[in-house]
Amino acid sequence: MSRASLDHADSRHDNIKKAVQVLAERAESLADSLNELGYDHAGPLYHRILGSAESDGAFYTNNVSALMLAGLALSPDLVDWSDYEAATSLRILDPACGTGTLLMAALKTIKDRGLEGGAFTQDTLTDAHKKLVERSIHGVDINYHATQFAASNLTLGAPSVDYEAMSVHTLQHGPQRDGTIRLGSLELLRDAVAGQAPDLFGIAKTARVVERGRPSKHAPAPDLRKQDVVLMNPPFTANDKRGRKYDKTELKRMQQAEKRTREVVATADPEGGASIDFNSIRTFFTPMADVLLRTDTGVLGTILPTTACTGTSGVEERRFLASRFHIDVIVTTHDPKRPNFSENTDIHETLLVCRRKTERNAGAPTLFVSLAHKCDHPSEIAEVCDWLAAVHGRRPHKWHSLFEWPEARVAAGDWSPAQWFDGALALIAGEIEALAGLTPLGEMALVEPAGRRVRDAFLNPRKNRPRPDYPVMWLHQTGKRTTMRASVDYVTEPKAGKGRYARKLWPRASRLLVAAKLNPQAVRTASILVDEPVLGNAWIPVTPLGDLSETAAKVQMRVQKAWCAFLNSTPGAVLFLNRRSKKLTYPAYSLDSLRSLPCPDPSKVKIERLATACDELRDRELLPWPQMDQCPVRARLDAVAGETLGIQPEQIAKWRGKLVAEPTISNKEQTVGE
Repeated sequence: MSRASLDHADSRHDNIKKAVQVLAERAESLADSLNELGYDHAGPLYHRILGSAESDGAFYTNNVSALMLAGLALSPDLVDWSDYEAATSLRILDPACGTGTLLMAALKTIKDRGLEGGAFTQDTLTDAHKKLVERSIHGVDINYHATQFAASNLTLGAPSVDYEAMSVHTLQHGPQRDGTIRLGSLELLRDAVAGQAPDLFGIAKTARVVERGRPSKHAPAPDLRKQDVVLMNPPFTANDKRGRKYDKTELKRMQQAEKRTREVVATADPEGGASIDFNSIRTFFTPMADVLLRTDTGVLGTILPTTACTGTSGVEERRFLASRFHIDVIVTTHDPKRPNFSENTDIHETLLVCRRKTERNAGAPTLFVSLAHKCDHPSEIAEVCDWLAAVHGRRPHKWHSLFEWPEARVAAGDWSPAQWFDGALALIAGEIEALAGLTPLGEMALVEPAGRRVRDAFLNPRKNRPRPDYPVMWLHQTGKRTTMRASVDYVTEPKAGKGRYARKLWPRASRLLVAAKLNPQAVRTASILVDEPVLGNAWIPVTPLGDLSETAAKVQMRVQKAWCAFLNSTPGAVLFLNRRSKKLTYPAYSLDSLRSLPCPDPSKVKIERLATACDELRDRELLPWPQMDQCPVRARLDAVAGETLGIQPEQIAKWRGKLVAEPTISNKEQTVGE
């Protein structure tokens, strides 16, 4: 009930009128207190009751995580926080704002820093809030209901103020009634590159217009370029899942429009175009942030899947970011029970803060922060942000570890410390990969076909089929795959009409297979030897290159045994874990990732000891990785791998100890100590 309605209430209902007026006053007071928490209270409810967010690939940002990202991006040295005009003139944009979680966190951070620095007082805070909402905060989303929530949330700090303007906008998305295709926030990128103003549908300009129920009018589109800060949690769901609400024809038209957008970007900026990966709409937002930020002092704060820091498919995006920004800090949560910064997802996530390159940060390393314990309260966020600002890598924290990574490695796209709680393991992986006796597997062998191709050609497998069906290793059953030697337990046959395709794949069958998926908390074998040549689904065949003579086949078999032994050693486990994708706790590996695995090169080192060790140990049970430091079989494999490559036994023993302490392997929180 509005105050205007109360004023016209029948005098016989004065008691009701007074009661409702008291409730209204209490609501306004509560709105102020809610705003001071910096929380988006509408977001969780919105995402719970409306399914469109998930189909759009969007996930609600946890409130506390939003405060951390805003605190890191809006750093104490960003502006002069004693200057009222400087603090209220900041331009901040979220191009996928949803219900405004990150925008509210930014608003709270600015007000807190302004109060601490002296730019604001309690007497000027309401006026500052109004100016920030009207001219500093910009939000865009494809969901009209979400932007309405966002606009409402931003007014909580001063609910009685009549805002003259608000830069929260909806961009149309999907097939339109006039037959066109709209791409939502991606049009910000396309239009900014082309130097055009986007077609924005804005929130109603004043509270009075909203109260009267009038639709908002199209105001002149604001120039969203030259932002000081871009904060975002862009949609990262795979495109095939994100497009479920469209039919095949519509989806194809949208994909074609997205490709045209990428072509526009690539024409204007080849590096920006190369950073876009069509597997996820998220990557469009990376060059978008670049073109919308100021070129001198712009700051990007974003949430992304941790494996975007490690996967081979993301290397161009990482190199692009490092070429345009100093990669300041990368924060990853290694809390086994809460590995994410967004809600309704269980993938590991990372906070990334980048700043434009200046003389001040030139040549500076990137700080990787590993959280063993996910922060639950704003006070913890303040503690972590203050600790980072004051210490910057010189002293550990009780629940968090720090690791500095050289700028040259970051520029090359190597952001591997993000996936380790102990960043030293990234260095160890680099040391192993640099060993003279190793060569990437893909340079010495065929590593194919991918499981997807096998699934396309063959029916789901069954046990105990009569021959001549095709034998396959279909699943990576960690409880069953306890030794390096494996027996075929499934057979299959070609799908209808796929016989020719199946026969084309079959020559790639091999006795040596490497895992395309594994669970670090339960896995025992990352590579297996099968009694006969097979294809795989969760396993990928590996066939050494060379001729097919009988003598060559025997040599190849010894090479395969040597590789199997090495990949099941501790150095092999480090190499597998250093190229994780999808999820840190259940990674999936692309063919490119597996081909990049370094293995002993028969032309550089003698592999016979490894092959012999495989013969001796292939029927003996390996303990799961969390117990690898107690596994006598792995200790023997490590000893032989060390002898072959010139690694001291005590060094490999230290690596085993570090691995079993990793939260993604042990499933336990790790404490650093003060």
